[in-house]
Amino acid sequence: MKLVFAAAGLAVMSLAVGLIPADPARFLAPRWVLFVFGLAFFLAAVLMFIGKHRLLHPALYMFPAAVMSSSLASVFLWVAIWSTGPFKGGLAIGPVVVATGESNDIVPRVLFGVVGALTCFIAALAWYRWWRALRGLPVDLGS
Repeated sequence: MKLVFAAAGLAVMSLAVGLIPADPARFLAPRWVLFVFGLAFFLAAVLMFIGKHRLLHPALYMFPAAVMSSSLASVFLWVAIWSTGPFKGGLAIGPVVVATGESNDIVPRVLFGVVGALTCFIAALAWYRWWRALRGLPVDLGS
């Protein structure tokens, strides 16, 4: 899975910066959103690779975790606040589909906003733990 996540993240980032050619009309989001999303996948792979050394180098481990969670938060909040709708008919969350209709995009925006707020909290916690680890203070890496 490490290599799959790394390859997927690099491919999405390459697509976002134009290394992989694509029709600009097919993008429904700005390229920075696509790049940040790919970065989150790539950093997930980095965390998988360095995970066994997290107790030896907690600051080195927490930095990509903080950047990854910040990246995810920015994507979710962009969708909730700045994306142009309408969302086409519904939003699937696993096997559950929330049907919203063509003109009603309040439900998806609220759901993306809630997840964005949660990932902002996780990002703040990750940056706080990185800051503590950087100063040599104890950091709980189990939660």
